[in-house]
Amino acid sequence: MVWRGTAALVFALVCNAASADVLERVSETKTFRLGYRTDAPPFSMEGPQGNRQGYSVDLCRAVADTVRSELKLSALVVQYIAVDAENRFEKIEDGSIDILCGPTTATLSRRERVDFSLPTFIAGAGVMVPAGAGIVKLDDLADKRLGVRAGTTTEQALMDTYPDASIVATTDHRNGLAGVLNGSLDAYFADRTVLEGLRQEHRDAARLKIADDYLTIEPYGLALPKDDSRFRLLVDRTLSTLYKSRQIEEIAARHFDGQLIFEVSYRWPEGRLIAYEVRRQGSFH
Repeated sequence: MVWRGTAALVFALVCNAASADVLERVSETKTFRLGYRTDAPPFSMEGPQGNRQGYSVDLCRAVADTVRSELKLSALVVQYIAVDAENRFEKIEDGSIDILCGPTTATLSRRERVDFSLPTFIAGAGVMVPAGAGIVKLDDLADKRLGVRAGTTTEQALMDTYPDASIVATTDHRNGLAGVLNGSLDAYFADRTVLEGLRQEHRDAARLKIADDYLTIEPYGLALPKDDSRFRLLVDRTLSTLYKSRQIEEIAARHFDGQLIFEVSYRWPEGRLIAYEVRRQGSFH
């Protein structure tokens, strides 16, 4: 009985170790699986024709190129698998995806489940309100109806910051935007860069304004299977090459307006402190 239990344990450990090796699996299947978010512009989204696009998606495509080169494959099939805020880490844990391409904050609790790459962006949670609502600072939201995407770090930060507010968890960022426009929500919280992307793509952008204040400051990374050091090193090497060559600027220019991403990201491989300018005027624009 003891022998059988020990054998079963060893077998399980061997199987888990094998399933954790992304490069070994890709070498056998010639397929690399990218998990992406459909609702998080400009990091990860679906375009009008259903094409997958975004800053994080392009970084993952660069990783796919490195994987193909590392394994000396003549061709590599890149498979795109849609995930959401609730199941994205589960998809990594159960082996459904090889890498998570989206606005993903690297937290200590999440590191218990998955690994993270070098930082890809420094973001912060912001808030969007109706332009004519008369809300001028974050303190004005203390007893309002506040929307937030379920399953995000912003949701927990919001509950901690506004214990007396009515917090409504949405299943999609665009549902939150719709709530602000139709009056069912007084404000919608999300990573500020996501809010900017949502506003830019909406025909009623003039009816929306975004706070200069940040609720949180959050480092993004590409989430990876836990304890797969060989694959994590390949991902970090890919990102370091993008930063050092400043190709990161070309990728960012396709998705961001302005120079913020350049200031944040490309200094990382040189060992400098990553700086991020956070405006604290407490007003909206």
